[in-house]
Amino acid sequence: MESRWILAVASVLVSSLSFAPHTLAGTASSPGDGHLAQYWDTCSQMGWEDVEFFETEDFYVNICQEEDQLYFVGERKDGTGMLDFPIVDRSEVGYIIQNGDRLYTIDRQRLVIRQGETVIDGDLVF
Repeated sequence: MESRWILAVASVLVSSLSFAPHTLAGTASSPGDGHLAQYWDTCSQMGWEDVEFFETEDFYVNICQEEDQLYFVGERKDGTGMLDFPIVDRSEVGYIIQNGDRLYTIDRQRLVIRQGETVIDGDLVF
């Protein structure tokens, strides 16, 4: 019941947020240029299966699977941090990860990081 409540709250919060679109002229990556491939390979480097990949202006995010558990593996593009956490809920639209009082939600449109009631970071997914 609690995970459904978290999913419902996160869905409402994510859908109510808007971020200004980012333009990254000349920085788009494609699987063929070698740049993106190193991040897509994060799951296999950890011995896990690749499920899904997201890229935002500031983050690379892999959804990985080990047996029956999905994991969120996020890495800042500036190299200042990486984290991996079990996914607490999954819906047709996205994934929810909780780390203490931080709630991460990601779907095909945006990544949102909340601490308590405050959005502390967020990016559009491209």
